[in-house]
Amino acid sequence: MQDTFGLFLSDVYCGKTLFEIIERNDGFMEARDAKQAYFSNFEDWSGFEKKAIEYTKGRVIDIGCGAGRHSLFLQEKGFDVLATDISAGAISVCRKMGVRKTRVISIEKMTSLRNKFDTVLLLGNNFGLLKNEKSGQRILGELENITNKNAIIIASTVNPYRTDIVEHKKYHTQNIKKSRLAGEIVLRIRYKSNKGDWFKYLFISPEELRDFLSCTNWKVEKIFSPQLPTYSFVLVKK
Repeated sequence: MQDTFGLFLSDVYCGKTLFEIIERNDGFMEARDAKQAYFSNFEDWSGFEKKAIEYTKGRVIDIGCGAGRHSLFLQEKGFDVLATDISAGAISVCRKMGVRKTRVISIEKMTSLRNKFDTVLLLGNNFGLLKNEKSGQRILGELENITNKNAIIIASTVNPYRTDIVEHKKYHTQNIKKSRLAGEIVLRIRYKSNKGDWFKYLFISPEELRDFLSCTNWKVEKIFSPQLPTYSFVLVKK
């Protein structure tokens, strides 16, 4: 499997590129600033990320760590952090950035981990890795199994309804017609001549989030900046 994301991050780390190209399965494409998304320092983070990460406690697992900006910040604060990503290239960049504990692993394979964690990080919109309701509830069950009794999840996501872009609204409408959540999307990363594999991702509103969690052992404790298109939140066990 071609590690397009890892190649892209490696080139950003080496100063060879600045933008990430994201393609949706309806043909819509957009570019975003890779430095801000993956390599920004704490002072440049959004306010909702800064507030959410303050709730970190105990042993931490950072899922979908990318270049490791959250892991590195917490590591420097003295936390015991394991940075994980499905991309071997991303983990290589993490190590170069100075993250000490890393592992190449998918969010669907978390039960293979032996340690118990107190904080699960799904920042950088990585609540989206739960894909959809069925997959998400199963993954949240696995995260319950690898965490201690009073563990928390710190996550961020995008409210799909907070948009004026016509192409997004059409995509959401088609999802709803198919009895899906509006923000269930299929994406891939493109870089140079490389095209990554398609993968499912989830954007969810604060209202949908509570319904999404109703059949799990997690509940919303805090939500930060729910009025914005992108927001963060803290989940605790019921």
